[in-house]
Amino acid sequence: MSSQPTSQDAAAKHRIITHMNADHQDSLIRYLEYYAGLSSFSARNAQLTDITFDSLTIEYSHEQAHRIPIKPPMTAWSEARPRVVEMDMVATRGLGRGYTPNFANFCWMVQPLIIPLMIVIHGTELWHFERSRLRRHTVRVFSGTWWKWAVSNFVEGVGSFVRFDEVVREEEEKKVKAKH
Repeated sequence: MSSQPTSQDAAAKHRIITHMNADHQDSLIRYLEYYAGLSSFSARNAQLTDITFDSLTIEYSHEQAHRIPIKPPMTAWSEARPRVVEMDMVATRGLGRGYTPNFANFCWMVQPLIIPLMIVIHGTELWHFERSRLRRHTVRVFSGTWWKWAVSNFVEGVGSFVRFDEVVREEEEKKVKAKH
């Protein structure tokens, strides 16, 4: 390979820099944190400004830059993606941060089953809440009060039963005190 960069080299370099800055700033921040020992605050505005076969140059706050070696050096631009991915995984592990693609895949697989089940469970709770609490206290269906309690019950679940009973008890105590 000649020592003179070709237009293809320049184009590949430009694509890598543009892609990393647009889509992987989180990785650039981790590189600065792990390989350069910077704080996440200092690294927060990380931008890749240059890449060579043997290093990444990342600019950060106040136009300071840090050169991070690529070891061993690459021999072709086609090696860039696997190398920066590997460097990110090393940085993530080195910083003690979780990398959980298996768990994320599991969640993605089961969510079509879980969401309908949650809707059925919370819908059943709402039906019971409406019958056992709201109807008994003459809260009109679809009124503002009904919607507030319905949404609260749907989100909060059983806790809304307890909270509703507490509100009713407080109101009844106020009525008793007002009579005396």
